[in-house]
Amino acid sequence: MLSMIHSMLQTKNYKEIEELTILTSNYLRHLFMANQDFSELKDEVQHIKDYLEIQRIRYGNSIYFSLNYNDDLQNTLVPSLLLQTFIENTIKHGFSFQDLFTILLSIKQVKTEDSDYIQICIEDNGPGFSEEILSKLNQKQSLITEDGHHIGITNTIERLNLLYPNDYSIAFENNEEGGAKILLLIPYKIIDGGYNEHLIS
Repeated sequence: MLSMIHSMLQTKNYKEIEELTILTSNYLRHLFMANQDFSELKDEVQHIKDYLEIQRIRYGNSIYFSLNYNDDLQNTLVPSLLLQTFIENTIKHGFSFQDLFTILLSIKQVKTEDSDYIQICIEDNGPGFSEEILSKLNQKQSLITEDGHHIGITNTIERLNLLYPNDYSIAFENNEEGGAKILLLIPYKIIDGGYNEHLIS
């Protein structure tokens, strides 16, 4: 980010420097606060918006982001930085300058006979998962390589196992029309649901 600001100084692009400085400040503030297990969905969504706006400044209008979720879910508790991990991974492995890169994020409440869940779906129009990676992901095998690649997704799955033992599901697939898809189902929790002590304040 500092290199981006330096480049903007060379071109005297002061308006974008101001915008990037504010976005970076908000982004880092959330990272520093994310030392608890859970935070409210509205904060995680705003964090993703800040992150993607930074990427827009970095890459121009090469990334399109669509968010679909009901405001009634704003106070739902989700694992801190969960969305960021998946969105970052999506851009890292799917983005190219050749085409407009599209990310679709939808979040909704799903009711079952026994409980309520939050369904998080992330889709993109990139190259999708390789067959090897897809097989390991759906078998919840470690993806970490000797040089440390794929550590984010592996750590996230381990976190989900700790936070929701036997009470969540995650599926990775490639869409027929192309692109990767991640479908996550986690328990629906709100602040008054007994998770207060784990919440970012």
